[in-house]
Amino acid sequence: MSTDTIAHTPAPGEAPPPSAAAAGPEPAATAGAASRTSRRAVRIQSFSVTGLFVLAAIYTIHFGKAILMPVVAAVVLYILLWPAVRLLNRFRVPTALGAVIVVAGLLGVAGAGIYVLADPASAWLSQAPQVMSEVQAKIKAPVGELTKVKEKIEGMVEPRGGGGGPDAGPQVGLANAAMFVLGTVQQVGASLLIITALLFLLLASGTMFQEKLVRSLPRFRHKKQAVMITNQIQKDISAYLGTVAMINTGLGLAIGLGLYAIGMPNAALWGTMAALLNFVPYIGFAIGTSIVFIVGLLTFDTFAAALMAPAVYTICNAVEANAVTPILLSRRLTLNAVVVFLAVLGWGWLWGVSGALLAVPLLAMIKVIADHVDGLGGLSEFLGSRDPT
Repeated sequence: MSTDTIAHTPAPGEAPPPSAAAAGPEPAATAGAASRTSRRAVRIQSFSVTGLFVLAAIYTIHFGKAILMPVVAAVVLYILLWPAVRLLNRFRVPTALGAVIVVAGLLGVAGAGIYVLADPASAWLSQAPQVMSEVQAKIKAPVGELTKVKEKIEGMVEPRGGGGGPDAGPQVGLANAAMFVLGTVQQVGASLLIITALLFLLLASGTMFQEKLVRSLPRFRHKKQAVMITNQIQKDISAYLGTVAMINTGLGLAIGLGLYAIGMPNAALWGTMAALLNFVPYIGFAIGTSIVFIVGLLTFDTFAAALMAPAVYTICNAVEANAVTPILLSRRLTLNAVVVFLAVLGWGWLWGVSGALLAVPLLAMIKVIADHVDGLGGLSEFLGSRDPT
């Protein structure tokens, strides 16, 4: 054998050949650095794709309001009203007929409420300019200094005349207001029509979508798990929405009776308003308290007496929030107050008043789904309120 092919074995204490020492760690270090760079690039790319997806989803939700909002509202009402259709089924009422009865009952209740409250509501709206003038006169004494500051600021800013003549501004303003009201009425009418039609179709279809979901799963174990999860989710969500609706109805009744007891006119109107506004946490309370305070200023002669109306409103809300709701709703279905507030702001920005009303039901639906789906435990913990200590 040639000596050129025999590997040199270093003697004890002798350093390895330079070529052998350099060949080992350098390729490994280069490969490790390349791997870390590749993983970092993948993370940055994944974060960028996620951010673009979130922005695209927000854009779609905002500009798809005309279609998405009625669909979401119909789904929420379907979950809330499906137990009524199922109850009628126990009395051998067909599902389609049960859907007709439930939807007709809902429309009847809404129509009766509008018929009863339309006159006082329109009267208050028509008197809005006069009401604001009277309110300003009533609070002039308590806020006299603020009024002086306001007058000084207004005196510094002189309005500049336009080229349309003295009557052009009011005429344009009235025309714009009329167009806005007409457009709003058309949009609300179209949304209500979509909600009613889709709600009826969902109720009449019964459990068709659940059955299709089960059939699409390949294994019997998955089918059984899907049936159990969907039934539990629907049960919990309907229980939550039904309980919240019952609580808000009771709150509106209590506020209406309290305002009637202190001599407030149209107490039924303000009680109904309180029940609807309570679906919008925090913001609804602030709006309702302000409105009854203004009405109190117009009703009572003294400023101190006018404070009774917001006091009744505040006391009833405090009892509801700190006693009634924690008792009727389990700890598992209570929501994080900060998340609720942010959800109301976010959905209100996306969909306006309708989004603010749907924010809490949507958040509750996400919470219940996260409670029952594996892998969403962290989201459920984040959305839930803090455990008592």
